[in-house]
Parts: sequence; C-alpha cells; structure tokens
Amino acid sequence: MSAYLAVLKDSFREALASRVLWILLALTTLVLAAVAPIGLSEKPATQLRSNSVRNTSALVSKIETQGRDDEPSPGKQIWNRWDDDLKTRLANRQGAEEGMPLGGLASDVFEALNKVLSDRTLYDPPAWRGISLNDETKALVERGVDSLTDDEVKRRNRLLLEMAYPTEILSSKAELSVSYLVWPVTEVPLSRTEATPVIKGIVAAIMNFFVGTLGVLAAILVTAPIIPHTFEPGAIDLLLSKPISRSLLFLTKFAGGCAFILLNAAYFIIGLWLILGLRFDLWSGRLLLSIPIFLFLFAIYYAVSSLAGVLWRNAVVSIVVTILFWAACFVVGTTKTVMEETWLNSSRHMKLISAGDSLFGVTEQGQVQEWRATSEKWEETFQSEGPASPRGGPFGIPQQWTSPIYDSRGDRLLAVETPFGGRGFGGPDRVPTLWIGSRTDGWARRKGSVAPSGTTELFADVQGEVLAVGAQGVFRLSRNEGEGGGDKAADTFIPAGPNPPLRLQPPLAFALNAATGEIAVRSQSTVTVLERNSDGNYSTKLESEIAGATGAVLAFAGPTLLAGLEDGRVLLLDAATLKVRQEFPQAGGTTPRFAMAAPDGRWFVVVSHNRTLRMFDAPAGKLADASFAGQGDISAAAFNGDRLLVTDRVNRVTSYHLDPFQTEDRRAPAFTPLERAYYYAIVPVYTIFPKPGELGNVVSYLLTEQETVATNPNSADLSQRRLKINIYGPVWSSLAFLVVVLTFTCLYVRRTDF
Repeated sequence: MSAYLAVLKDSFREALASRVLWILLALTTLVLAAVAPIGLSEKPATQLRSNSVRNTSALVSKIETQGRDDEPSPGKQIWNRWDDDLKTRLANRQGAEEGMPLGGLASDVFEALNKVLSDRTLYDPPAWRGISLNDETKALVERGVDSLTDDEVKRRNRLLLEMAYPTEILSSKAELSVSYLVWPVTEVPLSRTEATPVIKGIVAAIMNFFVGTLGVLAAILVTAPIIPHTFEPGAIDLLLSKPISRSLLFLTKFAGGCAFILLNAAYFIIGLWLILGLRFDLWSGRLLLSIPIFLFLFAIYYAVSSLAGVLWRNAVVSIVVTILFWAACFVVGTTKTVMEETWLNSSRHMKLISAGDSLFGVTEQGQVQEWRATSEKWEETFQSEGPASPRGGPFGIPQQWTSPIYDSRGDRLLAVETPFGGRGFGGPDRVPTLWIGSRTDGWARRKGSVAPSGTTELFADVQGEVLAVGAQGVFRLSRNEGEGGGDKAADTFIPAGPNPPLRLQPPLAFALNAATGEIAVRSQSTVTVLERNSDGNYSTKLESEIAGATGAVLAFAGPTLLAGLEDGRVLLLDAATLKVRQEFPQAGGTTPRFAMAAPDGRWFVVVSHNRTLRMFDAPAGKLADASFAGQGDISAAAFNGDRLLVTDRVNRVTSYHLDPFQTEDRRAPAFTPLERAYYYAIVPVYTIFPKPGELGNVVSYLLTEQETVATNPNSADLSQRRLKINIYGPVWSSLAFLVVVLTFTCLYVRRTDF
C-alpha cells in the first residue's frame, strides 16, 4: 500500500509543480476577487417601469379623461403636473379617442409618471376619496409628508397610483439594488426570492465555463504526458521492480492525474460558495457537490487520454484522441438536440380538443391539427382563408395565442391572438383579436371582434357560455342566435365583473367549473373563487392564501379545486372553503404545466414539464391506480366524458376508459423517414453513448433542483414550454463508459510487455 501512496503523492507533487496549475489558480483568484465586491440589497419599489403597467394606453386614457374633468381625482393630480408639450402630443396621437397604442410616446409617459412620483404634493385627500388604501399606503399617508424621506415619498406616491388604477398598474414588488463595493450600479425590478434562481443559474454557467470548459481543457493538456511517461522503458522498469500490480499502478497514476482538476475545482467552487454566502446570503451546500461532478467530468476525458497514452505512449496522440472523442460526443448530442428543437418539439401536441366526433391537437407552435381517420394522420386546420398568414410578429417573434377552445353551442373553435407587444406597440390595428373557425366552414379561421386586453384564457361552460378571463377581469361573449352564433359583427365581449375589480398580478392561473360556472383565480399566492350571479356577472365568493411556490396551475370541477404548484406539490382544496383536503408531495421536483378535471369532479390530471402524467382520485384523496403508456414523453391530456385522451410520442393519442381503467384505442400516424431515423438510429446511439458534455445540466440541477429550464426566464406562466433536462442519463451512461474504458486499459496493461 505504501508504494501506491508514494505514486499518488508523486502525482500530487507533479500537479503542484506545474506552472499551468499556478497560472489557473492566479486567474481563478482574479475572477473571484472581481466578483466578491458585488452586493445586493432589497428595498421597496419606487419607480414605474414598462413591466409595472399592464396597459399603458388604457392608463393614459383614464388619466387624460380624469384630468379634463372638473372633479378632483388621481388623474387630475397627474394631468396637472404633466407639461403642455406631452399633453399636446398625447391628444394628437393617432387613435387617441379609442386609447390606441402610444408608440414612441410610451417612454415619455413613463418619464413623466416617474417625475410625478417625486412630487411631495401629489396626495390630496379629496382626489383619493372613495379609493381603498392598503395598510402600507395608509401608514405613509398618516405620517405626513414632512416626515418622509425622498424614497418614502416616491414609495407612497407609487402605492397611491396602484390603489387608484388597480387594473392598469401591477402591485409593486421589492427591488434589488446592485452595488459594487460602495458604489450603486443599477436597480433590478425583482425581489430577492425571484432573483435567487437567476443568481444560481448565473453561478452554474460561470462554473461550467471556468471549470467544466477551461479547467478541464487545461487539465487534459497538463496531464496528457503522465501515463505515456509512466510506461516508457526505464520508468516502468523501475516501478515494476517493486511487488506491485500493474493494474493498480495504472489506476493510482490515473487517480493522481485527477489531482490537477480537483485542486482547481475545489479552490474556485469553495470561493464562489463563500462569496454567495457572505455577499448574497445564499448558503447552498449543494454547490459544493459540484466539485465531484466536475472531477467526474474530467475523469471521463482523462480515461480516453490514458487509454490512448497506454496504446501509443505519446502525449500528442493522447490529446488528439481526446479531442476526437469530445467531437464525437458533441456531434451525437447536437444531432439529437437539433432534430428535437427544429422538428420534434415544434410538432409536439400540447393540448387536445374534443369537438363532437372531431379531435384536434394543438402543437407547441400554435398550429391546430385535426385527426383524419380515413388517412390516419393529422392535417393542419383552423387556418386563414386564402394565402397562409404569417405566424410571427416583428423580427419573426411569434404572436401570442390563447389555446383554442371548442364552443359546442356554436359548433366552432375560438382563440384569441395578442400581437407582439400587445396594445402599446405598432399601429392601431395591433389589438387582441378573436378568431373563429366553424365546422360549416371546414374550420377555416376568420377574424372576429376585438378581444379584451390581457386575455389569458378562454372558457366554455356546459350552458355554452364563452368567457374570456385575464388581468382585466371576466368578459362574456355575446351572440347572435339568429345568425347561428357565427356572425362576427355580433360576437362582442361584454364586461362581467367582478366589481370592484381584483388586484391581480402575475403569475396568474384560472380554472372554470364548467357545471357551476364558478371561476378560480390564483394571483401569486392568493386564490379567489368567483361565483356567477343571476344577471350573468361575477362577484367574489371566497378568498384564501396558499403560501409557497409562486406559479401554479388550476383545475376545477365538482366540490374540488386542484392546485399544482411550481415546486411540484399538488393540493386538493375544498371548493366551498378553500381548505386543503389533501397534499401530495413533490414528485422528483416536477413542475406542473397543465391541469385538467373530469366533468363529474372525480378525476384530476396534472401534466408536468418533464412530460409525466399523474392522475388523482379526488373523492378518495389519493393517486389513481393507473399506468399510462409513454411516461416521460407525455405532453397533453384531455377528458372526453368517461374517457381520458393522452398524447405521447409527439402526436400519438391513446384513449383510456377510466372506470374500470383500461386502454381502448390509439390514434397514431405512420412514422415518416425522419421519425424512423430519430427513433431507430439517433435515440439508441445517444442512449448508449457517453454524455460528458451534459454533466453541466447536473450542476444546474444541484443548484436549482429543477429538471426543466424556462425558455423565457422572465415568464412565470407555467404553461409556457420549458426545456426538459436529462439529469440521470448522462451520469449513468458516462459512468458505464468510464468503467469500461478503465477496465479495458487495466487488462491491456496487465497483458502487455512494456
């Protein structure tokens, strides 16, 4: 044993003697020294930004209308403080009477509003008469303006505007002030809780670059000569003159070669850990687990380098072979990723719509496809008549669509399109639009009426009532029954409450109890149930707090409301009291994407971003005893009476009878040549191939504990697609590869006469 320890100690001494090691340690020290002075401090929000206002043009229209009135009002207080030039330009803008987009005036409006926030005389009690103020605003008002600091005045005035315009201005969040040493750098409109995953993501990216890329590359260059030199004539003879095993000698030299990356990774990551804890108050022990991950990453490449060194006993050849191995891994992984992102995921169904005897699937790109039983394939429908219209906004950025719904009374599909930027961007025609496709027209899509701004969801209840819900509240779609419900001139959205409006702020989630017409709303951590009155309008029935994760998905049926939280927990709530009846813990950290409920309220389904499906038996308060095909590749589900339709493998739909549970039939189009290549060639090769390049995903998972990554980090909407990360596959395939390569090298060393 002492002989092997001596070899191991020599390897460490060799690593410490390397100039490259000390150069890397010096560079690492400079990076840590540059990062260490960065600091964060949280303070109340005192500014209005573009993301603070839901609808800038509607806010300006209200201010302008109130400002021209003789009665005291918040709008009059603001209007009197704006300069005449801005008022003239607002009055002369195109479509001013209808509150159309502000265009280039938006930045000037925000600048003027923020100047008003600094005004100590903005608050006038008669102007805010009849407006309910929250506790924080009351406390600042009661203190008197003379006792407030400048920041407190800005805070008070911002809160006053929020109370006066709850449907236009989002409730203020805390802001993070970023500083460097003692100098303030900028302010970020995020709370510390919201900023934490962003900070962890940045830290993971830094570690992957400095340790996983630069560190591993430098380590390969430095350690490549170790194994070839060990088995050179003369050197190996001296070592083998002692009673030691050739295989153990090789493994000891291999372990010693890993000392280089171990020293670098430990120094850099422990430094980051201390900075995060001392400067950002983020003490994460999981960060330290990244050290063995990066050591494992290097060991995979070093195993290839060592095998080449034993076979050819040449350091240059070892480096070249290692680079070729990296290139092969990169090509295999990139080929799979490109095929998935350019074709597979864009064609994947994320929603199923049962429309009588027709079945529709909605793809990730928003295309609506109808299943044709005669040809056994999906065909695109719900398209505009005439030439196909582009599905993108400015610079190719896609438009935003609500998921289409089926209106059984009108026998038609409905969807709302919100152009890029919504109101406040572009010309006067850029407003949310209702699109209609009826069966009699072959589901061809045509433009309907203007939709409410900020529409998040469309719903249809059992009575055929179509509702649009969003940040502005609930709107009901009127109909012209004499025209069969299809006359677009008669399809108009009418406000349906609640009154007073809810103070909603993202992330939002909505669910309709189709049988009762009740609507559940979750705004951040507050859950509200709206009931439909005899006049068809909505009022607040219940309200409760659900602490914990911010984002959520909802499903509502019978006496049960299901809430799937962003942290992976699923709650079954009593709809009459909003008390939690049953809580299901996280299932592997899965983040829910969609939730559906059976019409009778017994079965609830949650589809997660990692493409797994869980079904719950609400009356029994337990997970359903059911097994679904394609777990890990399920992307959509929908109830159709006493059956559940489930999509897996991009667009294969399986129908399950629920009681008793059994598979009924499948709708699966034939594979295209590209699909055959993917499933029968790319996937098998990728599965057995080592994946060292994807071990960075494991580091990200250790920090964030999430198996998916949001494609838009600023979006808290859980329905938006997130990239599924393969966490365990790279570990097991790379471990198997490492064991095989080291075993083969040991056998070669034992049987070869050096």
